[in-house]
Amino acid sequence: MKVLDLTELTKFTFECEEAEKDILNRETRLEAVYSDWEQGLTLIGATAVEDKLQDKVPETIHDLQMAGIKIWMLTGDKFETAENISFSCKLIKEDFEIYKI
Repeated sequence: MKVLDLTELTKFTFECEEAEKDILNRETRLEAVYSDWEQGLTLIGATAVEDKLQDKVPETIHDLQMAGIKIWMLTGDKFETAENISFSCKLIKEDFEIYKI
């Protein structure tokens, strides 16, 4: 949060409007305006959401592996996210050798 007086709010609004008019550099200019205005904020709250696996995913993966079925995971997540999910659903185990490509 940040407390602004009317003058600061007017300046911020003007800078945003001017940046939005720049067809060639709109995103860069808006990012610069926001970055400048995001200085000196006070954090008043935070939250996080944990993705939950569907029921019986680890057990199902284990059963498929025991049946000799090869399982691959393809994801667009960051590697760390994919690795954490893989551990939680028991697709990979601590003693597995992991190759990062």
